[in-house]
Amino acid sequence: MRHELKIWKIHFDRILSKRKRVEIRKEDDRKFNVGDELVLSVWDTEILKFTGEQCKVDVTFVHRGMGMKDQFAALCITEPREVVNHEPK
Repeated sequence: MRHELKIWKIHFDRILSKRKRVEIRKEDDRKFNVGDELVLSVWDTEILKFTGEQCKVDVTFVHRGMGMKDQFAALCITEPREVVNHEPK
């Protein structure tokens, strides 16, 4: 399954630099599974718009429970691919 998600710039940059390989997400409106594709689009919290920066990653492991709050999951992700850095439309 493909999930299109907002991400803050600081977290996006850490994923691109391969320093961040886990994404914590709330599962209130969707469920994540191994093999899912995440399309991560940078959301600017000051101007409330997408920046146009985007990448794709795949979920390799999902952790729920055991230390995680209800409705939250820790998603292990692959290295980013199909990185796009363009101006928003």
